[in-house]
Amino acid sequence: MQKKSRSIWFFYACILCLCYSQTTSLMAGILMWTTQTYLLVTALFVVFALLAVYLPVKLLACRFYFDPLSALGGWGRAICAVLFFLLLSGYGLLHWQKGTAYPVIALLASAAILYFVSLTMLCSAFVALVAVCVGVFLPGWFLAGTYQEWIVAALAGALLLFFQAIFWFFERSGKRAAGWVLLFMGGAIGGVACSWDILLVCYPALFVSSLIRRKGRDNRFGARISCYLCALISAFLACLLFAALFSFRTDVSYGVQAALQQGLFRPVSRRLADLPVLPLWGYWVFLAVYLASFFNLLGRELRLSVAEENWLVPFIGVSVFNLAMGAGPAAQGDCMIFTGILAGLGILQMFTSQLETKEQEETDMLEAQEGQKDFLTEVPAGGAKEEKPAAPQPGEMLSNPLPMPKRRTFREMDYAFTPPEDRMGYDLSVDPEDDFDL
Repeated sequence: MQKKSRSIWFFYACILCLCYSQTTSLMAGILMWTTQTYLLVTALFVVFALLAVYLPVKLLACRFYFDPLSALGGWGRAICAVLFFLLLSGYGLLHWQKGTAYPVIALLASAAILYFVSLTMLCSAFVALVAVCVGVFLPGWFLAGTYQEWIVAALAGALLLFFQAIFWFFERSGKRAAGWVLLFMGGAIGGVACSWDILLVCYPALFVSSLIRRKGRDNRFGARISCYLCALISAFLACLLFAALFSFRTDVSYGVQAALQQGLFRPVSRRLADLPVLPLWGYWVFLAVYLASFFNLLGRELRLSVAEENWLVPFIGVSVFNLAMGAGPAAQGDCMIFTGILAGLGILQMFTSQLETKEQEETDMLEAQEGQKDFLTEVPAGGAKEEKPAAPQPGEMLSNPLPMPKRRTFREMDYAFTPPEDRMGYDLSVDPEDDFDL
């Protein structure tokens, strides 16, 4: 499938170039490169990634019609799950030897497990493994011992993403009633999380954009968005009021204002905190992650439960905030999960064949027909279910779906005037003795 919205992909490319330039400039400052060396090395990294990594792998994938999403079936998910738990065990052991507190290790492990399970359901096990390594393990190694507040934000984001994954799972299973319950619960939890940290609004934005994308195949999307947003806003305002009553019992209006400012400025304070210095190899890892994210611009759209374009929405939002704050990679621990997701998708793009086989074209056609069928047989807003047309009886004429031409109106032709009787003779009189035809 081709990418649909070119404007958001163009904006994604611009934001990614700025993040990449910021990382390389920080590396140039550490290595004391000159401006000419910095520009040359920055361009060489991109050329090397395209010509030496992306192009050979893409040619091999096109040669063998390779589809990593199909290849990562049961065995692929099992291998990724085993690798994840091995990494998680080693990561916890290293933190234990480092002297990190047990509650911090437990929160990190919980966030990693929730992210892995959710992204496996929404994307694939490989993308989940890459995203957890980039968004949880890497920043957690530098920040867990000194600055624990980002871990709570990561855990809240993992919980919101988990509710979204469960909702789409029930949606595919046809259990609509459970989906409405999850909509309300996910919106309420999202409101509580956003009242604590306003930057977590990127997770509800991801979910709303996913619902809007299904507008053509679901005539209930308006009611679902309304239910989710009502629960979100109600929980957000209730948390602000509760915080105001709990903190400032005499002046409620001042308490609401103080709670709102605290939620708005918490992500700002995280980026202005005195964070540990990121080592040089950490910048190399972030550089490789951004280069892998560039590969999303060069391929077709992957078939995922949540489309690639929807993952761009939270990434662009948090990246614009980080660039406006001037926050480097070390201060982006609470939102590197989206960069990791796009890096994993970029690696999948590199291994995906650019050519669609006959089976993939038939799959696209069947998905479009099923989506149109579901849209036509949905229960309308009034509550009355549309009746399906009865099947034609044997020998009965089928209804023609094509527009019929207009019936022709027949007109009687007549003379403009009526001649007299003496002039009504049209035959020439011939003498019987005339043998003109011999």
